[in-house]
Amino acid sequence: MKFIDIRGTSQENIAKEVVEVAKRRGLELNFQDFWKFRSRLVRGQQPSTDKRDV
Repeated sequence: MKFIDIRGTSQENIAKEVVEVAKRRGLELNFQDFWKFRSRLVRGQQPSTDKRDV
């Protein structure tokens, strides 16, 4: 699964806030991991959640 780099865009602040909220709730994950968790399969095969596909 590929992600677009959001650094330097208007979504960067949202990404920082999502990571901060996750930390307050006791989760250590970055923004890409968050969206892997939140995303759902629309078509095709389920991608692996290994770190190798980042």
